[in-house]
Amino acid sequence: MNRKSIIIRNSSIGLLSQFLSIIFAFITRSVFIRYIGMELLGINGTFTSVLSALSLSELGFETAVVYSLYQPVYDNDQKKINDIINILKIFYRCIGIVISLGTVIALPFLKYILKDVSLSQDKIYLYFVLQASATIASYFLVYRRTLLYARQMEYVYKIIDMASTCLLNILQCIMLIVFQSYAVYLILKLIQVVISNTIIHIYCSRHFPYLHSDKLNRHILGKIIRDVKNIFVGKLASFMYSSTDSLVISAFVNTVSVAYYGNYTTIILNLKSLTTGLLAPIAPIIGNFFVEEKRSDSREHVFLLYTHLRVWIAFVIILPVIILVNDFIGYIWLTPDCVLPISVTYLLALDFYIHLVHSSSVDYINGLGLFQLEKYIELAGAVSNIGFSILFVRFWGIAGVIAGTIISQCIFWFGRTALVYYRGMHLSNTHFFQYWLRNIYYAMVFLISLGICTQIYNSLPFSSYLIKFILGGILCEICVLIVGFLCFARMQEQKKLVEIIRGFIPRKGKH
Repeated sequence: MNRKSIIIRNSSIGLLSQFLSIIFAFITRSVFIRYIGMELLGINGTFTSVLSALSLSELGFETAVVYSLYQPVYDNDQKKINDIINILKIFYRCIGIVISLGTVIALPFLKYILKDVSLSQDKIYLYFVLQASATIASYFLVYRRTLLYARQMEYVYKIIDMASTCLLNILQCIMLIVFQSYAVYLILKLIQVVISNTIIHIYCSRHFPYLHSDKLNRHILGKIIRDVKNIFVGKLASFMYSSTDSLVISAFVNTVSVAYYGNYTTIILNLKSLTTGLLAPIAPIIGNFFVEEKRSDSREHVFLLYTHLRVWIAFVIILPVIILVNDFIGYIWLTPDCVLPISVTYLLALDFYIHLVHSSSVDYINGLGLFQLEKYIELAGAVSNIGFSILFVRFWGIAGVIAGTIISQCIFWFGRTALVYYRGMHLSNTHFFQYWLRNIYYAMVFLISLGICTQIYNSLPFSSYLIKFILGGILCEICVLIVGFLCFARMQEQKKLVEIIRGFIPRKGKH
């Protein structure tokens, strides 16, 4: 199957999967808030962050394994593929045990993280153990997903996840309404993890019969561990970027504020998942591309084109979010009491924009295997994130926490891009400088579009928030497309992107 077909299949399934996940995430959260309450929702968000910290024991092993699989998958070396998957299986089982022990050790410290909660200590322990069980269970069955990803077959596990998510989320909502029990909600979450991963495990056993238990290949293990040592700092940085915000808010503001903040991050994270579903098929293709293509000019051409695609996605998604999110949360989804200051909206949008645009560098680094050099960038970003977030939260509350995260994001962006240009593609300062000029231009176009969209939305005369929301969203998207096409028309990346999109559209009269 050619690359175009692979992208179409994986992206379409990914988009459908993420679209359904977004719908169920909002429905489940709404039911949760109504029947369980904001306090438990805040506790749920805080527990998720704690478990993310325990999951750091994964050390970035999966990332190293995916990188090590690209060449044997390309060569169809079944013996080596089986050796690598066996290593991942053994390692993940060890991780499951480590997280189990970490869960027990973490119990006495939960009272220092949860602030201003009325729940009894026994219930807190019960809920934390149940939530941890879902994380632990995944490590005993999840390892074969990695092979599907490396073989560009992620559509398989996305279909399975999609079916199990729909079924179990419906059951969760019913049980929340009938029993109003957080424990039942967590038990169903555990069941979902077990069912989906068991089905994927059986699928891989049937379609890859060469996978079987075998002796540990110490040579391959040593190579993977060397990569893991370099990736671990990145995993630590990723945790500090994505999970410490809720912990800092819970400890320095209060736990209920995590729930209010979580309403916004639920929207952002689901949109990130949507873009991941769209772009995930490209990452393994990039890895395989580097196996085939060694020329720096070709690599930069693909890099700039990939970045341009991500900029377009950022424009189409983030601009309407800035304009509409407060009205959506305050008047359509929840209540005005749940709306946070507009500064939080702008900071979250900026964080999302940087994440989307600079992640092309992340995919290139993973494809090139530049883990050893990236760890220093990751370390700088991780330290700055936690440090600035704790410093700023005392002055600006939730907005201060996000500001600290954005500073770390800027460090990641500059450092990772420099690594791609100087060590990955071996290009000169001129190329690097031109990359940043492009991004300054992108930012200017973004701000122009934001100003126009804001004026359009504020001028709408409708008293119904729902009508204003729908019409405003449509007008914002039209505005973004017009401004984008006008401002990007002369760029080579835009011309190439249009050409590629036309290639995906079937032409009448051709058979």
